[in-house]
Amino acid sequence: MDISLVIDMIATAVIVITFSVIRFNAWPRHSPAGIRGKPFDFISAKRFVAFFAVYVLSVLMMILTLHGIPELTDHAYLKPIFEQWNLSAHGDSYAFWALTVVCIVSVPPLKKFEEDWRNRLHMLARIPRDVMELRNRIVAANRFTPSPFYYRIAKEQIAEAGKEFSPQFSLLEQRWLEYLENFEEEKRKGSIFWYFLNCVCLLIVAKHTCPYRILGSTEDTERKLQDLGSLIIARNGKDSQEYRKDLDEITEYLEICICKSIVKKHENAVDRVRALENCGFNTTHEDYFKPKLTASFLQCAAGVALVSVVSVLMILQVLANITPVPVTLERFVTWTLGSFLSFTVAIMAAAMVASFKGRSGSINQAVAMLVCLVISTLASAIYFIVVNELHLRSESNPIARVTLALSFGMLSPVVYRAIVMNTLDQSEVKRFAVTQGMILGIVMAAMQCAVSYTFNMRTAEPYTSVLHFFTAQENKMMYMAAIGFMKGAVLGTFISYLIQYTKRAQLLKSLRQYPRKEVEIPVRLSETGPPAVVLDISQGGMKITAQTVHQIGDKVQVDIFNGGPIEALVRWTRKKSRGRLEMGLLVPSHNIPTQNFLLQEGG
Repeated sequence: MDISLVIDMIATAVIVITFSVIRFNAWPRHSPAGIRGKPFDFISAKRFVAFFAVYVLSVLMMILTLHGIPELTDHAYLKPIFEQWNLSAHGDSYAFWALTVVCIVSVPPLKKFEEDWRNRLHMLARIPRDVMELRNRIVAANRFTPSPFYYRIAKEQIAEAGKEFSPQFSLLEQRWLEYLENFEEEKRKGSIFWYFLNCVCLLIVAKHTCPYRILGSTEDTERKLQDLGSLIIARNGKDSQEYRKDLDEITEYLEICICKSIVKKHENAVDRVRALENCGFNTTHEDYFKPKLTASFLQCAAGVALVSVVSVLMILQVLANITPVPVTLERFVTWTLGSFLSFTVAIMAAAMVASFKGRSGSINQAVAMLVCLVISTLASAIYFIVVNELHLRSESNPIARVTLALSFGMLSPVVYRAIVMNTLDQSEVKRFAVTQGMILGIVMAAMQCAVSYTFNMRTAEPYTSVLHFFTAQENKMMYMAAIGFMKGAVLGTFISYLIQYTKRAQLLKSLRQYPRKEVEIPVRLSETGPPAVVLDISQGGMKITAQTVHQIGDKVQVDIFNGGPIEALVRWTRKKSRGRLEMGLLVPSHNIPTQNFLLQEGG
């Protein structure tokens, strides 16, 4: 083992990780308005690690790209530097290029591109979007009602420490206790006394639910509340607008802290809303549940890493039996890293395209799978083009590079199908995963043979038959096909099952008896009624948007084009912009056959 290579890679890892931690946990350019804290405070640890890993991979790609361009080391300005550092003519030190990348992204003209990329990753990770959306779910008119538990704590604290608000006012705590006893009446009147007590209760909730990292020290907030409490009592509630402004600032800060704490603890949107309600907040209606697959993707990455290590070792062993070329640590690391990065990018491309489908509505599945394949193949090709050995071997044969990248990109359509398919039956989940694995295994077996052939097509002897193709060079192609099938079957089955299992488990864990699916299906309210659109559907109900006004409890008939009518009961209504109305409909059991037709129409 080359000790210098190991030391160089350790140094590179230290540089990359240190630089990435500092940069990724900082706001690009400046923090959003009204936001205090680091990006890590606005996201769960799992999601932060997932997108941090993407950022690290992007830094590694830059390092590998520079390392793989030998022309740079021969440049008139850089060659003296390499000679001074006692580096080889090809710039073999990864640590040198890691420092180079750190310097490059700190130069003002190029710094903007790094900040834009970091900002894009923050947006995809929903930093700080999840926290602000959760806070926006709080009903504006009646935001917070302390539970009996927090009400009792507030009463005890005022009784024990009320005199500390301002000692010069006698019986201050008794006055506040009287207002607390009439809390609901003060709330109905919207008095400044209720606003103050509401803020006190909110501080108690924050101290009970938020870790110190998020909430920080509350001494300044408590001291400010003491001063405000003294002034409000002394002036008997006059000049309330001035006090309201100060109390609103404290309330906003405490609400954001509570929402940050909830987002970090709960990945599930339904669990977040439920936790917010348990704190005493009144929230708007949460209609459907969306599964979170970030944890699944991390597990997929672990499986990809294992398969990459095993498959590369097997390929190197096959090649070692045929050619006298020794198996080196650098070749093993380079090939393994290339396999891991290529498969990981394939998973990311599928997730990105599936996310686009969710935002923009219906999209042709074949087109989406083709987009996944193209994106992942291009990304994989970038890596292999800049790897020195592959660059030299395939310099005059671009087909080899494309075939190699395409072989890894084949995973992306499989992952896409696993993300968008809804197979809620447990046995169907297993069948789906095994089918995906077998299909990918066969494809990967063919691609592995194609990769081996294209890299050696100019020097290989002509094959006389199919049998000769597989048995030549001590059964080389037979072994390559077996390795390819192993990679495809294991990854296709494992990833498909993991994603589908996670989706099913989260959907069944949701508050609904029947999981919902987002659709966009045109219908009519009655046979000759106005047009409407079904927005989501389940076997127990649906959500539609229309122009007509209906009341809760009304019976409506939803006429499906080519599907027959559905009789339903209005369970809830919500007014939207431009006169539109959204309605939640309950579908009786005798309409299940027609409802199933609607589910099938939704894809």
